[in-house]
Amino acid sequence: MNIKDYKCKRPKQGYNTEKERRFSAWSDVSDWELYYKNQLIGTIYYVGTMRTQWGGTLDENHFKISERTKNEVFYQLANEHHRRLEKKDA
Repeated sequence: MNIKDYKCKRPKQGYNTEKERRFSAWSDVSDWELYYKNQLIGTIYYVGTMRTQWGGTLDENHFKISERTKNEVFYQLANEHHRRLEKKDA
């Protein structure tokens, strides 16, 4: 797996203006999109509860994960996506 093929970016909608970015910070909502070779494959979002801090999903198969940090969610989703790619190619 080449982790450099996976990128985490802000959504194109909702973070364009200063007002939208301030509202996002104020509301404690933080959404990211997960891309594999420039193809959208999932989302990462801030939860902020005592049980979990960050969550994520792979859109194509409704795989959900929750972890303490955004990076942990990123790596879990990337690993699951890579595992599925290998399974599909086998």
